[in-house]
Amino acid sequence: MRLGGGEPTISERDGFPGLAAITEHLSRSDDELIELAGKVDPEERAQIKGDDGPVTLPKTIILVQALHHGNDHRTHICSVLGHHGIEYGEMDVWAFADASDVVVPVSQG
Repeated sequence: MRLGGGEPTISERDGFPGLAAITEHLSRSDDELIELAGKVDPEERAQIKGDDGPVTLPKTIILVQALHHGNDHRTHICSVLGHHGIEYGEMDVWAFADASDVVVPVSQG
């Protein structure tokens, strides 16, 4: 929303929309974030709500915050699963790359 404009399509104020709606939303927003990341001009600024009123900041900060925000959620998930003794796999970018089939061996020869 802060990078590409528009309004949120899911709000916690509306109640729980269900896992199917969340899964679809996350897939779409992932694709949109990747597309927007390639278009962010380091000099372009965005206006957002600050603690003491509106502020502007580089859109690159918003992009980095979006990436960091995902780390926060993964940490929370790992904490809850670990607290309940539930095993989980790797949740880093390397594991994502492997699971996404984007790692290609270099031929030696």
